[in-house]
Amino acid sequence: MRATAKRRPVFASDILKLGGRVRVVEAHDRTDGSDFFRISYISAGGDIAWQSPPLHDPDIADASARTLAAFVNGEKV
Repeated sequence: MRATAKRRPVFASDILKLGGRVRVVEAHDRTDGSDFFRISYISAGGDIAWQSPPLHDPDIADASARTLAAFVNGEKV
């Protein structure tokens, strides 16, 4: 039998402590030339980074960024 280290479970309250910055980034598709948006997130400690799949509606991208910023207790820039 092998001993394994126990990890502390992740709770919703842990997510609220992440902080960080959420941005809406405009990007350009190289294959068909269309523009799209992505949501980019970097935690306050810099150890977590995430980028969304392409979003084609700027209003949806902005609302999603605000929602993510509220969820992680970060700021939308």
